[in-house]
Amino acid sequence: MENIIIEFSKANKIGRMKVKTFVQAVIEQYRRDNPAKGAAGRPVSEKTVVLRNSVVSAVETLQKRGEKATTETIAGVIGNINKVYLCNALNWAEKAGKIQRIGRDESKQGKGRKPVLWSLKG
Repeated sequence: MENIIIEFSKANKIGRMKVKTFVQAVIEQYRRDNPAKGAAGRPVSEKTVVLRNSVVSAVETLQKRGEKATTETIAGVIGNINKVYLCNALNWAEKAGKIQRIGRDESKQGKGRKPVLWSLKG
């Protein structure tokens, strides 16, 4: 950017500071008129909203019963659901601050990873 300003100021015999001030004002005005769009992706479907709400309520239900809230038990409360959609909803709820990971279920026997335990946040 500096090189462009220097070349322009030499070619047009204008002071560098004046050109630099002008360019900064133009950039600032452009940013004010065209704010960043952010993470505006595809809108969330109604089905996804329902699933997200049901995941949070399933964790709450399991806590009230005194049961462990793992992916499998949450799926059992919700009903027939694809595990990928369930994990996406759990990750969303965690990022939104509605639930939190509280550890792993060490009581599970066998090979593989121990399932994550979920709890309501707060």
